[in-house]
Amino acid sequence: MMAQIYNYASHVCIWLGDSSAHAEGAFRLVRDIMNFKKFDTKVRSSETKDNWIQLIEIMKAAWFSRRWIIQEVALSKSASLHCADQVVHWDDFADAVSLLLEKIHVLRTKFDEEIFEDVETTSASILIQCLDNICHKSYTGDVVAKLLDLETLVSTLLGFQATSPRDTIYSVLSLANDPPGEDEPWTEIHSEQLESNWRNDHAMPLSQDHLRELKRKIALKPNYAISTRDVFIAFVTRSICKSKSLDIICRHWAPNVTDDEFSEKVPMPSWISNIYNAPFGGPDSSKGRQNGDNFVAYLPHDRRKRYRACGSYLADDFSMALDPFLQSAEGPSLRKNMNRNRAHSLRTQFPFSSHRPITVLSPVENRSSWIEAFPDLQVNAANGLSTPPSPTAVEPSSFSEAKRVGVAPAVTVSDPAGGTTGISPALRVEIPRSPRVSISGNSKSRRSSIRAVSSDVERKYQLSGVIQVGGLMLGKIKYQSDVMRGGIIPGEWVTRLGWRAGEKQNKVPDTLWRLLVADRAAGGGKPPSWYQRACLHGLVDPRVSDNEGNIHSVTPPNRKISEMTTEYFHRVETVVWNRRLFEAEADVSRLSNVQVLTPETKQAMIIFCKDIRFGSASGSKSLFGLAPKEAEDGDLVCILFGCTVPVILRPIEDLGLYKLIGEAYVHGVMDGEAMISSELVDAMRVDFQIC
Repeated sequence: MMAQIYNYASHVCIWLGDSSAHAEGAFRLVRDIMNFKKFDTKVRSSETKDNWIQLIEIMKAAWFSRRWIIQEVALSKSASLHCADQVVHWDDFADAVSLLLEKIHVLRTKFDEEIFEDVETTSASILIQCLDNICHKSYTGDVVAKLLDLETLVSTLLGFQATSPRDTIYSVLSLANDPPGEDEPWTEIHSEQLESNWRNDHAMPLSQDHLRELKRKIALKPNYAISTRDVFIAFVTRSICKSKSLDIICRHWAPNVTDDEFSEKVPMPSWISNIYNAPFGGPDSSKGRQNGDNFVAYLPHDRRKRYRACGSYLADDFSMALDPFLQSAEGPSLRKNMNRNRAHSLRTQFPFSSHRPITVLSPVENRSSWIEAFPDLQVNAANGLSTPPSPTAVEPSSFSEAKRVGVAPAVTVSDPAGGTTGISPALRVEIPRSPRVSISGNSKSRRSSIRAVSSDVERKYQLSGVIQVGGLMLGKIKYQSDVMRGGIIPGEWVTRLGWRAGEKQNKVPDTLWRLLVADRAAGGGKPPSWYQRACLHGLVDPRVSDNEGNIHSVTPPNRKISEMTTEYFHRVETVVWNRRLFEAEADVSRLSNVQVLTPETKQAMIIFCKDIRFGSASGSKSLFGLAPKEAEDGDLVCILFGCTVPVILRPIEDLGLYKLIGEAYVHGVMDGEAMISSELVDAMRVDFQIC
């Protein structure tokens, strides 16, 4: 419905607010720099500083941070920005922002103002850079092709907020070239858990028709009666089944989810990574870098795999294991009558598993009238609402409610021809400054919705939070550095990686200079050879390396060093920030299972063993790498089939499960070196159940 409204509208007017403090100068700058001759002048002139600042302030307007606006612009034929009495066409604004991003390094150097930092991470910048890659349009503005799949949209459109966390996914369904359909094959992997839940709750078999209906409910069609946890699980498992890749479990995309009834954060499986682990944190994070770059990140216009640690192995045998909590022997009484204290005690018992407490809703007065109006909703009597609220205004709490009253959230829809029935090609869509929704025209008022989905829906867990995947255990962490906050590499680890401060050296050990940049250049390709020389210059430069041997990858603008050295250590900063260096002892326990020592097997064994002479393997080697800040001694360094980077797993005692700590860089295995021998892989294979 919303997608049709925006695509059928002749023009979309975007309202940014009443304040004209920044609009006049910013919009004038936009119009001026459309003339490229003036653009060069505006970049060089000190007199335009205030105008550039005003443009950046406009880019930080609250409207740009709303997740639903992505489709408003992406699907519109034509659009314009309105702020107070100022107007500028969207195409001009988008081009101006693109030009700003091209010259941002020049403006930073020239004006040295904090506001010019992190411009690339603003929602406006992300939106504009992505739009051309979301869909192809005809000359008249009609969408002729959608270019990105759902996984890519969710993984790359970060920094946008939505009232309901489910809208992280639902808000981009209309933009995906693979929208969810009926009876998709991937839902079959959840059948065992759904059947088990039914047997525990009803003590009777589940019919195939009912099972089919349960699977349809989790198939990512907008449904706010399903817990956010289950929606996120469905999205991740669908992505894995379609792509045969596990990289999604290492991408940081999921917002925080709160159970409003208890004001508690809803626990997620460890393989659903929070957006606050992203390089610049969540939408409301403080300014500046928060974490190192994601090793499996990609862009809408560049979806190349940066690494191939898993070689040619895919997640072909990916499956869901039964969740130990949902399988509790206490049965339906436990799940239906769970109170807060009981839920807490079970979280202690199963600290990393999923939880599925269910609260039974009480009857509601006049419930039948509400069921008639909203047949797929549940009404919580605790709200005390037994009669319809006033129909004069509608403020939907979710897309599904807005859909049922016939409008889209945060838009006023008016038909110049009069009335509100049907969708006219001349329809005009305006974005008001208030998020309230009203319907103008001659139609009768419609009964408004209430917040009919109780907050305890967040505790109705239906899907297993345990994935089962195959892979290799490379080794176990035995030493780790402090967290490298501020991008500072500890001197003792510089020494551990082969550098000897004070000694005359003209070459940096490969392990050191490559590991610090994760063996990749900023664009994702192999690092240029001059990186080694740039690293050497930094190691002997007191402006980079202090008297204790610590490397300061962030160099203030007033601390001038060579351009190439600066570029290298900027790459170091983006990699090591808030991560740990580690040394792991390679696991050789399963190498005795290898029956045939082919040349490929011997080559792969070099990663693990100090000595493979005379057809035998002995002596564990040390593996060096980068791990998340949460990593601890004793954690396992693993490669999962279908995951292009290694991961850190933590065993959960007595449960036979593992918690995913996060992605890792392991020097010497990132291009599939450990996977070149099928004999070695077969001998060392481990099946992991990750919760």
